[in-house]
Amino acid sequence: QDNGTMKINSGQWNNILGGDGMECMIDFNNPNIIYSTYYYGSLHKSTNGGFTFNDISPASNGAWVTPYAMHPTNSNTLYAGYSNVYKTTNGGNSWDQISSNLTGGTDLQSLAIAKSNPDYIYTATYDNIYKTTNGGTNWENITSGLPSNPSIKYIAISSTDPNKLWVTFSGFYTSYKVYMSEDGGNIWQN
Repeated sequence: QDNGTMKINSGQWNNILGGDGMECMIDFNNPNIIYSTYYYGSLHKSTNGGFTFNDISPASNGAWVTPYAMHPTNSNTLYAGYSNVYKTTNGGNSWDQISSNLTGGTDLQSLAIAKSNPDYIYTATYDNIYKTTNGGTNWENITSGLPSNPSIKYIAISSTDPNKLWVTFSGFYTSYKVYMSEDGGNIWQN
């Protein structure tokens, strides 16, 4: 934030996209394809190593730091979380909404795709966490068992088991920072 998007090339740092600069991704099959975001979900793509960018945002407004993720085996498939989850299979040329009224209009804050089974997608607002096990056809709220007012910040999924995940919390609570589930969010452990 506040630094734009920087790229190092041959030991030299260059600002390749202005704004606050949020999360970035590089296509694992083509390092000239770079994805970067501004605030509120303004998602941009470069196909020439960061010299020029095009806006490929699937929705008009997201969280301050809008979450997005790349499919683990198909780099043209991306997912982005606004108040719903969107998916592209062509590197952002077009998007499909794969959730419907998931949050009642609240912005999603985190998003993770299981490497071992990409049909498992987890996403969360600050207060609720959701999952799909069929690529977005059906979603389930798996918040039960987490602390009230949790302020969920991040989701991590085991690389070998799509039902094993961890969530982290922000705030100043000493009694909980990380919760784990080994059964896809049915039971949570502090």
